[in-house]
Amino acid sequence: MKVYYILLIAAMTVCDVKAYTSVIMSDADTEDLGDCYTTIDGIGALKSGVEKQKEGECAVVWCSDNREIQENGCGVVGTEPPCTILPEDLSKPYPYCCESVSCPPDAK
Repeated sequence: MKVYYILLIAAMTVCDVKAYTSVIMSDADTEDLGDCYTTIDGIGALKSGVEKQKEGECAVVWCSDNREIQENGCGVVGTEPPCTILPEDLSKPYPYCCESVSCPPDAK
């Protein structure tokens, strides 16, 4: 059991990954433009329950039943040598586009 805890603590010190979530209220008096609508960040109109990748960002937004726009994004990634941080890849969908940690196979 001691070995398990030592490995767990070691893994926690090698990398640190965080993400964010936020809520954006739909603009007032815009029900006719879509289930959710906002001019913030160029999001525009969204249908309820439909997820949309934000253009130029590794984040997604979707419209909830109460006209709130939910957003999830990558946040911050940290690590220590010998591991390295791989950059965002906006050709992939969220969350696979987020920065990630790469460690050599023999890293402990």
